[in-house]
Amino acid sequence: RCVQETGSLMNRSKKLNSNHISCGDCHFNIGLICKPLCLQSDAKSAFEYALNIRRAGIGLNSLHVASVLEELGKLCLENDDISGASPYLKECYQIRRKLIKNRKSDDITRISLLLIYSSQMIILSLIHIS
Repeated sequence: RCVQETGSLMNRSKKLNSNHISCGDCHFNIGLICKPLCLQSDAKSAFEYALNIRRAGIGLNSLHVASVLEELGKLCLENDDISGASPYLKECYQIRRKLIKNRKSDDITRISLLLIYSSQMIILSLIHIS
């Protein structure tokens, strides 16, 4: 799957532009593929490329940007980088609150729970240091 997605990215980059939104989608998919394969650095790099492309192509406040921010936040949490996860998750939450009118939506609930978890982990680490 990773080879297939990388091939798609190369084809799209040649035909379009490496900053085209569909190339951002390929980077996002590559990140999703690398994550469960324990290729954390590759996943983070792919997600960051996708984030930059989507921000430039779609705008700062879009659900597509929020989905990349969520994945970056979860990746940080999975690697015990709690303080690194927080900015991604907060920005994701702010975007989704702005765009999704239903405050009880699954997306907002999921991000809220991830933010609560990361906050609790920061508190626990501070207590542990003391």
